[in-house]
Amino acid sequence: MSLTPAQIARLTQVASASLKLEYTDLTLHTIYVYYYTTTLSEEVNVMWPQKWRTGKILYVFIRYVPLFFMATVLVNTRVYINLTPKICTNLWLAFQTTTSFTSILASEVALLICLFALLNARRSYVGLLVAIYTALTLGDSIPSLRYGEYLSRALRLGTALAVTLRTENDLNLPGYAFSIMFQTAIPVLACRLLVEIRKTEDPAVRTAISSILFDPPSPSENTEDSDYEPEINQVPREMVQFQGLGRRRAGEGGRADRDEEAGAGENPIVD
Repeated sequence: MSLTPAQIARLTQVASASLKLEYTDLTLHTIYVYYYTTTLSEEVNVMWPQKWRTGKILYVFIRYVPLFFMATVLVNTRVYINLTPKICTNLWLAFQTTTSFTSILASEVALLICLFALLNARRSYVGLLVAIYTALTLGDSIPSLRYGEYLSRALRLGTALAVTLRTENDLNLPGYAFSIMFQTAIPVLACRLLVEIRKTEDPAVRTAISSILFDPPSPSENTEDSDYEPEINQVPREMVQFQGLGRRRAGEGGRADRDEEAGAGENPIVD
């Protein structure tokens, strides 16, 4: 079966676009892996000692789900297995739902919890945030559950219209690159938010955040005088009295004559 010159040109364009998409994935995923490796020591020092509370669970989920998503990208590579288009579509939807969507959702939850704590849990602000988030989530989910047939028809019509209006050689590479960038950048920003909030030295912020996300801060944590705290709790002791340079009080059995004349040692100094 011979191909016409137009078909050969079209296949060449599709192959070129496919390579560009793969290089885009490789670039953004390499950036994320580089970020992960360079911040691993910070994660070990800041997050691993924490107990498994809301903050640590969100951090681990947001940080490691993109890595799992990158592993599933291998499904999109060229394989020598005969898969029907329906199976490929179902696999892609399953991975998108369990990785990309849940990672973005967890990042949004982390942001809402941080705002909840930083606003001192005021009911007016919290109610507004919860109402907006609930409305957006339900508005996006309910139509697909209750009106799946009508929604799918609308999506098919919208896709057909977009394909019709799009030029033949336009494969929307910028849109795909922006989508991958969004899925990579949002988890990074959410993880940085959790780490910086845990590392902050502001007592008010640490108290507000730690009561919800992390362990409550200990009273002596991150204080400059923590090395001298054992000395404060020691038993008070009497200090040696001095009348002047070289004029020291005598031993425990008595006092020096010059100290007695000067009246030194009547009011012992206590540390």
